[in-house]
Amino acid sequence: VALPRLGVDGVLRVGERFFASLDAEAADFLAAAAAAQIWKMAYRLDSSDIDEIERDWLRTELEKTILPCPGEYAERIRERFRSEYELALALPIPENWAFRPAGAVGVTAPNLMQRHVAAQVLTRKRVGNWSGPGAGKTVSAILAAGLLEAGRGNGLVLVVCPNNVVAGWVKAIGDCDPHARLAAKTLHPVWGTGTGARWLVLNFDRLPGNEATVKELLSAHRVDMLVIDEVHYVKERENVVPSLRRTVLEGIAVAAAQSNPDLAVLGMSATPVVNDLHEARSLLELVQGVKLDDVATTKNVPNAMRIHQFLVRVGSRWLPDYAAHLEPVSVPIDVTERLEEILALGSTPTPAALDQLLLTSKLDSIVAHCDRSRKTLIYTQFVTDVIEPLVEVLEEAGLRVGLFIGQDKTGYARFVGVWPNGDAIGQENQVDVLIGSEAIGTGVDGLQHVCETLIFATLPWTHANFQQIVGRIHRQGQSAQAIKVIIPTTFATVVSSEGESQQWSWCAQRWARVEMKETLSDCAVDGVLPKGVLISPTQAARASVEWLRRLTEAGPRSADREPLDQLLGEDVKRLSSAGKVRRFGDLSLMHGAWASTNSTVTHSRLVEDPSEWRRYHDLYSEARQSWEVVPAYEFADWLNQRRRSCVVADLGCGQMLMADRVTASHTILAFDHVAIDERVTVCDIAEVPLDDASVDIAVLCLALMGRNHVDYLREAHRILPVDGFLWLCEPTSSIGDDEQRLDEVLAEYGFDLHRAHSAGQFTFVRAIKSDRVPCDTTTPIKLSNGMAPG
Repeated sequence: VALPRLGVDGVLRVGERFFASLDAEAADFLAAAAAAQIWKMAYRLDSSDIDEIERDWLRTELEKTILPCPGEYAERIRERFRSEYELALALPIPENWAFRPAGAVGVTAPNLMQRHVAAQVLTRKRVGNWSGPGAGKTVSAILAAGLLEAGRGNGLVLVVCPNNVVAGWVKAIGDCDPHARLAAKTLHPVWGTGTGARWLVLNFDRLPGNEATVKELLSAHRVDMLVIDEVHYVKERENVVPSLRRTVLEGIAVAAAQSNPDLAVLGMSATPVVNDLHEARSLLELVQGVKLDDVATTKNVPNAMRIHQFLVRVGSRWLPDYAAHLEPVSVPIDVTERLEEILALGSTPTPAALDQLLLTSKLDSIVAHCDRSRKTLIYTQFVTDVIEPLVEVLEEAGLRVGLFIGQDKTGYARFVGVWPNGDAIGQENQVDVLIGSEAIGTGVDGLQHVCETLIFATLPWTHANFQQIVGRIHRQGQSAQAIKVIIPTTFATVVSSEGESQQWSWCAQRWARVEMKETLSDCAVDGVLPKGVLISPTQAARASVEWLRRLTEAGPRSADREPLDQLLGEDVKRLSSAGKVRRFGDLSLMHGAWASTNSTVTHSRLVEDPSEWRRYHDLYSEARQSWEVVPAYEFADWLNQRRRSCVVADLGCGQMLMADRVTASHTILAFDHVAIDERVTVCDIAEVPLDDASVDIAVLCLALMGRNHVDYLREAHRILPVDGFLWLCEPTSSIGDDEQRLDEVLAEYGFDLHRAHSAGQFTFVRAIKSDRVPCDTTTPIKLSNGMAPG
């Protein structure tokens, strides 16, 4: 039985619930949200994939918006929709319009979404297009620019986008307007002769470090329209210091508006919220050109709904019903014989370690499901120890393989069969399979023309990320009737001592996370209330293996335990100085012992005997009295000077010196081998229980103790988003103060050195996580003669 559909009458009745006491923003949101529901009917009517019965019903419903409504607020809804709808339908096609999508016989008129967005740009100037993957957002921007007559005379249409979509923009502009004059990837553009509109397409990476050149460019040319494609690339994830990309782009928007009061700004992204609510507020500020300091970004449902209100008011969102049917298929793979290997990962396995281990059991299935008649896209969430075995087994099967990961995106052109300059690639030089990581999830078009099969070697973590990846081939231009989504799913059958069989599956648990639309991101973007809070991937991996361990245990648990012999803290303090040294050593000896031991060993020892940790910090407190500069206090001062709140991971927090001096409204997540109080999470900081890209600043304050101290840098890289900050301080005798060396070492671990300076006996380092993939390196940041602070 079909579910009842909400018609126009039902939407307009929402107006009856409006109250005159509502503030202007709330009333505007309710009107916009109600109008958006009617727009969904209009978009559906514009689709060719509906039967005549549905088409007649939609026409009848939309006709109800022609005549005025008796209620004041219902009329506001009707007028909002009808005025935009009639304007969108009446828009003329630009004079030189020549758009022909793949497979089209003649010139194709813009669809209703593209007309709607163009109408919004014409009337409101600053808008967002949050439509889904493959909806045609690029063409909506080109249409709007054409109707604005932007880029004429000394004018300019400026597009800022990811590097991998520059070529797509250049092609789309040329396809829509053959008379357009184009320049790309340069801050010194030269346009050909003619009267066509002038376009400049810049990749985001061109902006940082070139502020002076950008300023000269804007002084010489009037910007009529600014388009920010995949705007999430410049969302301000770092809550204190904005990313360099965003800082320059914000400067461009401000300067362009000052020289041209009629500047149009169009922000485009199918995922305006990914990691946190702060990034959503940041992009809204960028599009609207105003500060939204009154919009809270603490992670909770009310704040997510507030962000949703702004996204609805500022822009529009169309999720097309694509003709191709989506067919996710789970392929079961029995890994029962590998239980011992899985359990050998220990009690704190990382998600990457589980995926890497289980991948080898999936390889035969992945090869078997590759499409030999067309092409196949393979996605993996992780790259290390995943790409090489995938490439090897695929090539052994006679398949040609290309990559789209990190810094290596060379496989794209050979997969779609077209070089970046538009020249066709001969079949003999093309690839059959493209392996992509997170980089392929956004801003990549053209795959749908050659591929209808997607295989997940390892799954992403959220529903939104899954939709983005599937959207690479399930989008407009896909000619296949069905899209095959293959999900190799490993499982193990465990028989208890009582003979009962139970099934364990890490892959099935991952897939269950993807299927649940319950994150704050979904709440902010689509107004879907979360069902709960997903635990972090790291927590999920640990819980999964712990469950497996319980299933495999035979009989009741038992353990041989030694009698208590731990001295109380007061008793330790009563020991003589010589006794303390005999038991623990002095500060330099303890530091040397910790520095020369793997952190996992040190962690196990300190958890068993915290008195060693306490003795270390007693000595540390005594030594601190003679320091000219106390690093933890310096970092606290840095945080107190910041304008906005942020999430800080204090890795190796010790006695919470930094957190106790922070007065600003920051969230401090503290980690150490031993907890001084309930605020601290006990763990080895080489592996903290935080999600990827989940904090804004990672602090390593005199914490690089351990033979594996480079693992702390890798962990900091994991928990930071691109453009997130690493704050590090060590004795100058330990890491030196050579900026060139520090820059080179940090680059190997995926960081760009922002600043390094010395104060007292210490070197302070501020670095920024780049979008480069860290090298497979063990280069230490510490010098061989590093000493403890004394």
